[in-house]
Amino acid sequence: MTPSGQIKKYKQQLISLFVNNEKIVKLINEKDISNPEDLIYHNFFNFIRVPETIDEERNYICVKIDVPEVYTSSLFFKQIIITIYVVSHQKQMVTEFGGARPDLIAEQIEEILIDYKGIGKKKLVEISNVEKDLGDRHRCRILKFKAEDMSKSRCAM
Repeated sequence: MTPSGQIKKYKQQLISLFVNNEKIVKLINEKDISNPEDLIYHNFFNFIRVPETIDEERNYICVKIDVPEVYTSSLFFKQIIITIYVVSHQKQMVTEFGGARPDLIAEQIEEILIDYKGIGKKKLVEISNVEKDLGDRHRCRILKFKAEDMSKSRCAM
């Protein structure tokens, strides 16, 4: 599989994990959508989505995957960086569960991904968790995870 094909597969895998998590779906807070799969490309994106207007009052999760470097020993290894953006409009921040919505969604994502073995050869490792403002009305929590995977053996080149 090509590197871009793997990235596409990993993004689909992550979106599927999130869409099938009842707590995350409930925290996304889309009352008009009953089938979680319908949240894909409405609230779950396999690309970085910027709010279209400052008044867009939705919550969403975006997945970004980078392979910033390939390094060698007897095999080529690649480092995979997974970045998850949890975005909420400020009017959606308060929840009935006590806590800001992006923080609660991020907590659920961490429960899924910390020690997850479905991407790369080892467990995923969280490398950062930061909060950021996206303009005047949107807040974001950005989670980063690292994985290592084999690329190709040197003999195959």
